Amino acid sequence: IDGSSYIAMPALVNAHTHAAMVAFRGRAEDLPLQDWLERHIWPAEKKEINPRFIFENTKKAIREMQKNGIRIFSDMYFFEEEVARAAKTMKMHVVIGEGILDFPTPSAKNAGEALKITERLIKKYKNDPYVKVAIAPHSIYTVSRENLIEAKRLAKKYNTLFHIHLSETKFEFDQCRKKNKCTPVEYLDKLGLLDEKAVLAHCVWLTEKDIEILAKRKANVVHCPLSNLKLGSGIAPVPKMIIAGVNVCLGT
Repeated sequence: IDGSSYIAMPALVNAHTHAAMVAFRGRAEDLPLQDWLERHIWPAEKKEINPRFIFENTKKAIREMQKNGIRIFSDMYFFEEEVARAAKTMKMHVVIGEGILDFPTPSAKNAGEALKITERLIKKYKNDPYVKVAIAPHSIYTVSRENLIEAKRLAKKYNTLFHIHLSETKFEFDQCRKKNKCTPVEYLDKLGLLDEKAVLAHCVWLTEKDIEILAKRKANVVHCPLSNLKLGSGIAPVPKMIIAGVNVCLGT
């Protein structure tokens, strides 16, 4: 094989996805996150999502990822068993995370049920060559303090990743400061949730102190530039995080 015009490199990792959401691509454009989620995406999910929806649309997302050199992705969504089935069908490596929220989702009545689903998935895929399981609470504004702590307890019990959206928007940042008298990063740190197993999606709105905490705790940040720009969330301080020694990954 003449490789003189090619680059040999490791496969890419997509560290934060909601893969089946390719089905919603193009819907509700030019809106900030809260509007996009609460008025458009959550109602659409309630109406349209079922196991078959997840399986078929995840396969579409995997085809797109494979075409672009991605060979492993970390997913946070609903009916994650179907995400695992799609990944195995297409020989794709995946870290699945059943979305944990305090209110009803397409696949669980509440956070407690989502945690039970997650534990069942951990046991089911314990020795699977393609599938690993993360604990995936949605965010600090959709999951209570108690349920965040319970989610981390489960992650520690099985020594697995703790995958969460964090400090994505100025709205989230300001609301956390108002409610908890601290930043979102400081809030998770006070709850004892930040360590080398923490995977924090977005982290757009950070203070200098936040970046120091992330580096000290060896937490992993997933930078999602297209998502941040689509929703007008802002520009994450990626260079500052890298200089401080934070492990910054990429996600879609």
